[in-house]
Amino acid sequence: MTTLLLVRHGETDWNAERRWQGHADVPLNERGREQARALAERLAGESIDAIYSSDLSRARDTAAIVGARLDVPVVVDADLREIDVGAVEGLTAEESAAFEGWQGEPRSLGACSRRDRPDRGAASR
Repeated sequence: MTTLLLVRHGETDWNAERRWQGHADVPLNERGREQARALAERLAGESIDAIYSSDLSRARDTAAIVGARLDVPVVVDADLREIDVGAVEGLTAEESAAFEGWQGEPRSLGACSRRDRPDRGAASR
């Protein structure tokens, strides 16, 4: 049986400030690096066969810290990125509420995943 373990990246300054990140390449902060090291120690006794990460530094660096501890290489794939949050990227939830049509989440303003983008469509499927 295969077990899939999904892990979110460690904290960034934008996470701490509750800002929409989307495709912005916001790096881990020190707390995020500490979280990644703690995760690596927690997983040290587990049998991990593969680690996949998006190409954004916050995810890639989290995966690299874990991969280094477990001696497992990281496969980087841009198709694993978060959704593109469009016009609200970098804004807080309160700031994004000023946009006409805002319904509490980025897709209400036309945000999309890489797979949904017309310029990626068939190439990523």
